[in-house]
Amino acid sequence: MNMISKYEELCQVYAQARQASVESIEVCQGFAETFIAQMGLYFQCPIEIPSYSFDEQGSMHFYPALTLYADPLNPDEQQSELVVVSIALEKYEDCFGVTLFPWEDSFQIIENEVETFTPVYDYIFEKVKESYANSMIAVNNNTNKSIRNLGWDS
Repeated sequence: MNMISKYEELCQVYAQARQASVESIEVCQGFAETFIAQMGLYFQCPIEIPSYSFDEQGSMHFYPALTLYADPLNPDEQQSELVVVSIALEKYEDCFGVTLFPWEDSFQIIENEVETFTPVYDYIFEKVKESYANSMIAVNNNTNKSIRNLGWDS
């Protein structure tokens, strides 16, 4: 019988955990791409993902952003604001958990059922509207794009 050393056993466990992490990252990134594509269809505008990361628990954190203009028909002539949403994504057995920060409201989304995405987009839509409802917007004559981190600074 071929016995492996304690060290070799630890290396095997590490290799398995690493492989599971790589697979989870790939699944989450694929889902996030679908989520963003569907979000663009919902809002009928391009959605950017400036950055994403993973924490020690395996949750993906990403920050979809949409650009708002005073006159969307003349975007080159307008000052704009980039609205950024903070999202944590977790893969569960049969769905994905999407949590929006700083509110910590969570939604369960089934990967291939696009209609389950809509409540999240509706929520984001309402939060964007709320963020502008009672706030002053910096108005100046330059064409720089300002950034609004939804919920964090509104």
